[in-house]
Amino acid sequence: MIKLTPRLKTIASLVPEGSRAADIGADHGYLSVFLVEQGICPKVIAGEKNEKPLRKAEELVKSMGLEDRVLIRQGDGLEVIKNWDKVNTVIIAGMGGQTLINILRKDYNKLKDIETLILQPMTDIPLVRKWLIENNYKIAREELAREGKQFYEIIVAEPGEEELPDDIILELGPRLLEGKDPLFKAYLLKKLVLAKKVIENLKKSKQEISPQKYNYWINLAHKIEEELKCR
Repeated sequence: MIKLTPRLKTIASLVPEGSRAADIGADHGYLSVFLVEQGICPKVIAGEKNEKPLRKAEELVKSMGLEDRVLIRQGDGLEVIKNWDKVNTVIIAGMGGQTLINILRKDYNKLKDIETLILQPMTDIPLVRKWLIENNYKIAREELAREGKQFYEIIVAEPGEEELPDDIILELGPRLLEGKDPLFKAYLLKKLVLAKKVIENLKKSKQEISPQKYNYWINLAHKIEEELKCR
């Protein structure tokens, strides 16, 4: 049985049961194999552009006897998805937010039949949320995973409309702010330490400070402090 890290386990828990999934940037294939092995998905397309992890994924799938249900394909982004696959769930995890956006933008036409996007960007997370809302997706759910001191934000998006929130809410996550994720308080505390550190560094900086940038971090710290009072 495949054992997943907390990050991948949380992602797997968000995949709709019975969906036909594509795992883009599948790395060594652990998530793809787990989804099939646990009966969450009847079939998974595991897409990976880099040769070394692709071979590792192929070895894993072969060792589990799942070659007919975990289809390893080499390619860049969504190009590994074919019309006949009838994929309705796309998972993109463990890469930079801008890279993730570029993948979705490049093959946007392939998203027309996708019912669920499960995204776990490593950076530029507010930009990912903004791109989704500006491109006819609503953020249906957000969850946190934790490995050591590192928090991971996982976004579930579905076709639909949502009003674009302000930058602070995009930073903290609109659904995280609404929900009761057990990790959210610890996540906010870590964010507050970072915000205060940035504010101090900006105050000490000998370069001219952008008022917009300074106000952003001040407002973020205030919002976090307000949220922590309620939790």
